[in-house]
Amino acid sequence: MKFSLTVFALTISLFSFGQGYLNAGSNEVEKVKDMQKFMSALSINRNVSSKEANIEGSAYLNELFINGVVALTNGTSYTDIPLRYNAYNEEIEFSDNNGNQFNINNPENIREVTIGESKFIYTYCSNLKKENKKIFAEVLAEGKISLLKHYRIKYMPAKEAESYKAPQPPRFALAPSEYLIKNSEGLTLIFKNKKELLMLLSDKSKEISDLINQQKLSINDEKDLATIIGYYNEEK
Repeated sequence: MKFSLTVFALTISLFSFGQGYLNAGSNEVEKVKDMQKFMSALSINRNVSSKEANIEGSAYLNELFINGVVALTNGTSYTDIPLRYNAYNEEIEFSDNNGNQFNINNPENIREVTIGESKFIYTYCSNLKKENKKIFAEVLAEGKISLLKHYRIKYMPAKEAESYKAPQPPRFALAPSEYLIKNSEGLTLIFKNKKELLMLLSDKSKEISDLINQQKLSINDEKDLATIIGYYNEEK
């Protein structure tokens, strides 16, 4: 009887172990399947050299891949995708389950991308001079109008040695960010100073101007800009 109970217990243990192994395998297959769906839904290109060895600095806001969400314009969303933003190339990159790196080549099909705590949209924008471009911009505030931030990284070519100056290798350098307003009509416009911001908020320009003066807000301060946009979006 004791022998029979021992065999029975061993059988149950082996069965439980086998079930756990099968479940783990099933989850991994689902993960691979989801990544395959994500990759087939987008136009992608293999990122052969993610960083040039002879260029100082970085083309990325953060070189690490961070799990995020890619929401497409067709309503489909993909979660837990390792993502990073190449600010120099204006590209979203991702890593597959094997660590291979890719660029997303059809950003116009992306509604929004969330990387960690930051949300980005791909938008067609212009300035008051009607100069147009397509960019990825981080969403800082949302409402009737949205406040966006466009990060910029420039490539600085190498410089030869000069008198009393050592040669400088090529490098990536962070340039001042651009701030934009996305209005209720979906238009995205860049502003560079107080005058241009008030022109974009013309229906409440006096109230906004008074707020800026009373609270001594700066157009160059991100928190102050969020305060201004929050005030504009309040129902009055």
